[in-house]
Amino acid sequence: MLRRATAALLALLLAGCAAGVSPDPAPPGPARLLLALPDGFRMSLRPVDPVTLADLPGFSPIPFYNGSEHAFTPDGRTLAFFRRSSGEQGDALHFVDVENWVVETIPLSLANDWAGHLFFSTDGSTLYWIEVASADQGVWRPYVLHRFGRTDGTMGVISKLPETFMPLEVQPLADGRVAIFGQAVTDENMAEGDARVLLIRLTDGEVEAEIPLPGVVSGQRTSAAGEYRYDRPGLAWDVERSLLYVVDGSPDRVTVVDLAGGRLARQAELRTASWLERLGLVRIAAAKALPGTWVSAALSPGGDRLYVAAFRDEVEGPFHSPAVWRSSPLGLTVIDTAGLRVVRRLDLPVGEVALAPDGRTLILWGRSFVCEGSCTQEGHGIYLVDAATLKEKAHLLPGNDATLLGFSPDGRYAYIGEDTGAGNVWHLDHRVLDLATARLGATRKIPRGYAFYVQ
Repeated sequence: MLRRATAALLALLLAGCAAGVSPDPAPPGPARLLLALPDGFRMSLRPVDPVTLADLPGFSPIPFYNGSEHAFTPDGRTLAFFRRSSGEQGDALHFVDVENWVVETIPLSLANDWAGHLFFSTDGSTLYWIEVASADQGVWRPYVLHRFGRTDGTMGVISKLPETFMPLEVQPLADGRVAIFGQAVTDENMAEGDARVLLIRLTDGEVEAEIPLPGVVSGQRTSAAGEYRYDRPGLAWDVERSLLYVVDGSPDRVTVVDLAGGRLARQAELRTASWLERLGLVRIAAAKALPGTWVSAALSPGGDRLYVAAFRDEVEGPFHSPAVWRSSPLGLTVIDTAGLRVVRRLDLPVGEVALAPDGRTLILWGRSFVCEGSCTQEGHGIYLVDAATLKEKAHLLPGNDATLLGFSPDGRYAYIGEDTGAGNVWHLDHRVLDLATARLGATRKIPRGYAFYVQ
């Protein structure tokens, strides 16, 4: 059975890349383009040229470790990341002066060597993160919100999250609060009940609101028929207007959260059953179990459009030993946020979406696979679509398994990963894409494993 490692990785790499029809200046990014590359059994971090992807001279690699959780200060000049303990080394928090390439190390102790969802205060003086308070018999709970003051060196827990709540995505707000999207889970980490949004004051850790999202589930669960399924909704944060959009299904529903008011604002169904379905003459997916959907969402900077892409996973036969396992991209859906209605669908073989930092171009990609005895996979390349007119601008690397990896600090270039591996080995060539000309440029070959941009 294939696992969607790519989707999990990109969920970390592409947070915050939303722009859209009415272009706004791109938010400040990292002061340099940073690439984490395989280095023995770990990763190392180095600055690279945004046009050629060659290492910049005069910079020694910094041990980064595979999957190091990280965050940048709002001005992009300081990178913070955790080093997980390994033998003689303990846990540590690192601050990297990106321009001068100087590292400050703060020793600390982490439960289960894990901390995540890092973010800085608006002035960069305080770092926040979520970690596990304890892990009795393998149960990672409860989670707590931690802080570290960079000016005075003080550190401590400011808030304890609800006992069964698993944080999945975190968004700091301009008013000094943080919004946390998550899901209640059982001791077996199965989703239980509806997903929720917590609103926490950073001044004193007070949980101001806990907002349930009716019908929305994020994670693995058991259906009424006893079948396992996994669903990942798509989230789009409109920080300027204090709204959160949550899209779930294929896509079937939009839920809007009023972050300023701490309440559920609206919820709308996107799919209407046909008269044949209502009469029972047509059954949707009657012969298939649906292990789940994976939704990707991005919001225009004007807040008037949601761009949504999704994958659907299906199995035929028992879930634990299916005769067929199939994953299919569902194309692009464009939603008007004023009326929460679908205004356009593009029938392209894509399942993930991002917007270029200038807001003018949608970048879409996807792949299909079928496992029936053996597995076959087909990549669909990269599509560039005008965000305003929704006209296709270019189709790059057709037939190849390609993935968006990140953007240059100035927003002029995107970086595409092209899978050149065989079987279950993932090897990526990194390609530079000039967003103004829609042309591919330099290539950096990754000899083994994978590399990713720290943004």
